[in-house]
Amino acid sequence: MSIFALRSNGLASSAYKNLSRAQTSLTDNISRLASGLRINKTADDSAGSNVSVRMDNQVSGMAQANRNAQDTNNLLATAESGLSDISDILGKMRELSVQASTDTLNDNDRASINLEFQALKDELTRISNATEYNGMNVLNGSYQSDDGRGQWRIQIGADNDANNQHQFSLIDATATGLGLQDSTSSVESSLEITSPSNVTFTDSGQSLGSSSSFNVELGDVDDDGDLDAFVANANQANKVWINDGSGNFTDSGQSLGASYSQGVELGDVDDDGDLDALVANRDQANKVWINDGSGSFTDSGQSLGSSSSFNVELGDVDGDGDLDAFAANAGQGNKVWINDGNGTFTEGQSLGSSISYDVELGDVDDDGDLDAFVTNGGWTAKLIKPTKCGSTMAMVTSLIQVSLSEPQNPLVYH
Repeated sequence: MSIFALRSNGLASSAYKNLSRAQTSLTDNISRLASGLRINKTADDSAGSNVSVRMDNQVSGMAQANRNAQDTNNLLATAESGLSDISDILGKMRELSVQASTDTLNDNDRASINLEFQALKDELTRISNATEYNGMNVLNGSYQSDDGRGQWRIQIGADNDANNQHQFSLIDATATGLGLQDSTSSVESSLEITSPSNVTFTDSGQSLGSSSSFNVELGDVDDDGDLDAFVANANQANKVWINDGSGNFTDSGQSLGASYSQGVELGDVDDDGDLDALVANRDQANKVWINDGSGSFTDSGQSLGSSSSFNVELGDVDGDGDLDAFAANAGQGNKVWINDGNGTFTEGQSLGSSISYDVELGDVDDDGDLDAFVTNGGWTAKLIKPTKCGSTMAMVTSLIQVSLSEPQNPLVYH
């Protein structure tokens, strides 16, 4: 019979255990001395480690945000360099314009000046299109914004909120963006300018529609950079005419409404970046037509008022950042329609009781808000009709009061 015995050295085991503890403590102390940190791993202090990691991430995020700000400074320096050259070109173009405005020069002189002027304009656009930072154009309007917030968003803090971000836009410095006309377009080619006192328009040869039209509004409804036309018609539906960029218009094929329309105003009523239309009608309520961004309009389904309206004007009358409407009416008081910001209008004030033909909005008293200038009109008609007196016919004047008043002065609403 074999007997197995397990021998152990208790003193040696205890010594090894104490040695291991001393070695671990020494390693931790050496790590703290080497790094200068009290917490080198989670086991040192789990709660403190969580705080430390979060603060380390915050610091690294702020360091990156600082680099973002430096990159933005470089971007702006690039834009400033291009704008400096463009400013010099504009100064020279202004000098040439002043030179060409004097009648001591003949048409040949002005033609020579114009050659240099057009070359400078082309160079201006070239600089705008060639000024880039990191492959992105900064001066041709690619990153402009219509809402005032800007299209360049710079992360200048470690957190994702408005206080850690900054947005800005850069000017469209091309000839088109600065409002310089394109001399190659057929529209301008029909305008002959030979001297400051001789401006001659010629017929483009286009006949747009066959109906009686009361009003027209120009705007870039299809977002291709040129001005299209929205025509308010009397004997047929309203029409949208699309410009090819050279002043040649084609029918979009849309027939908007079947009413007798007398006025139209274009504006971004639903805040989606394109031009919508508000049409003033005579024999039905005014209509809001919503643009899908490509120049195709759909009826919003709203009927604004039931009166005969002669015209309408869009403007932010309540100071909330969207376009409201002021309608000049004939059969009732003028109406203010308040926009909720999404293109839905609710009826507001009823102003005046006269026949109003037109309205214009503007800050006439310089208090920062839009006032209204309304033109009113009317007349008393006289009807001469034949009346039998004995055996002869005599012309007797009889007065018939038409439902219009004597001409009135314009009214101003603040």
